This record gives sequence, structure tokens and C-alpha cells, in this order.
Amino acid sequence: MLKSSLIIFIIMPLSLLSMTQTATAQTSTINITTFDQAAPRLSVSEMVMREIYSRLNIELQLSKHPGNRALSLADEGRVDGDLIRTTAVEDITHNLIRIPTPIAQIKHVVYTKKERSFEVKGWGSLKPYKIGIIRGVKIIEERSKSLHPAIISSPKSLYKMLYLERINAAVFTELDGLFTLKALNLHHEIIKLSPPLEITPGYHYLHRKHAVLIEKLSTLMQEMEASGELQALIEKSENMIIDSLP
Repeated sequence: MLKSSLIIFIIMPLSLLSMTQTATAQTSTINITTFDQAAPRLSVSEMVMREIYSRLNIELQLSKHPGNRALSLADEGRVDGDLIRTTAVEDITHNLIRIPTPIAQIKHVVYTKKERSFEVKGWGSLKPYKIGIIRGVKIIEERSKSLHPAIISSPKSLYKMLYLERINAAVFTELDGLFTLKALNLHHEIIKLSPPLEITPGYHYLHRKHAVLIEKLSTLMQEMEASGELQALIEKSENMIIDSLP
């Protein structure tokens, strides 16, 4: 009788431990940084990655900060990764690993007041103009170094300065620019010039400490890309955001 009781006593805690581990696996979370600005591209990327992580039974949590701060937190491993960046960040980080399948094709475009339109032929065509860019958008910062741009803290401030003609042109992403202009009711005064300066893929990044998860996530996203499911998810998310614009 004593022996049976001892066996039960040993088995029960082990069973409870197993249940606890299973519950933990089912409710695991990952903390990812992103910009602390309302931007459609970030919203689309969040929707896409939230769905992808859910397939691995992981809940995505976002930690929002200014662009440079968000990147440093991710690179230092104080959070688990960064939501979406271009490969430009790889020159200034040491610990972030790119998930190889892109989650966006980001169009970097020029905006100006309607009556001051000009022809865009690459970054060099901006040299005669005083341009403004957003702090922390690394690829734009890198490409515009020789242009000595005004570096501005937020999209709303960027377009207000353009409207007041404190700058001649603004360089920003297409989807986010549309959102900001409509929010400020300046979309009739300020126009997007064509063609885009550059189209770059946007990637999800994780800290190298998550080697196992990086492999799992990479495999899943490659499978989704091959089946067309990833592109369908991106387009569905983009349409939902566009339809929500004011």
C-alpha cells in the first residue's frame, strides 16, 4: 500500500509539470520592437506577422519606440527582435538575423507641393532641393547622406514643414505617406512624384539568441511564399488598412 502511494505521489507532480510545460508552450509570447508612429506599413506588417506567429502558437507583442531606440533594443537582446526593416540595418547591427522571406515591398517616394512638381530620376535628382526625411528610417538616411537632409521626428511634422515650404520635398514611403497626408487633409495640396526612388523588400528580424525559432519561422514563411499564401495574406492586410483610411 505504501509503495503504491509513493508511486502515485511521484507520478502526480510529474503530470502537473508536464501540463504546466504544455500550457506554457501554448501561450508563449514574443516581444518585438517597432516604430512608435501610426503608419499603415507597420500595421500591415503587424497583421501579417501576428498571423504567422499564431501558426507556431506564439503570441506577438509589440514594444513601440522611436526608430533608433527600437533598433538598439532589438540588437542588444532586450527584446526578441524588430518587426520590419530593410537590409540597411545590417550594416549597423551585430545580433539581428534576417528572416529571409520578405513581408513587404516598400516604395520610397518623393512628395512635394502640387505647384512645385519636378522630374525624379533617382536620388541624385534631389540634389538641387532641400529635402526632409524621417529620423530612424535607415535606408533613407543612408541614401540621402550626400543630400544633407533635414531630419524630422515624425511624418506629420515632415508634411507640415513641406506645406509651409520650409523644405522643398519630402522622402517617405508610399503607403505611409498617403495615410499621413489624408490624416492632415493635405492630400490635395501635396502630391507623390513618380517613379519611386527605390523599391526595397522589408524583412522581419529576430535576435540571434532565438536560433531554433529563426529556423522554424524561416521554414514556415518559405512554405507560405511557395504556396502563394504569404502574398495573399499581405494583400489582404494591405486592403484592410487602405479601406480604413479616412
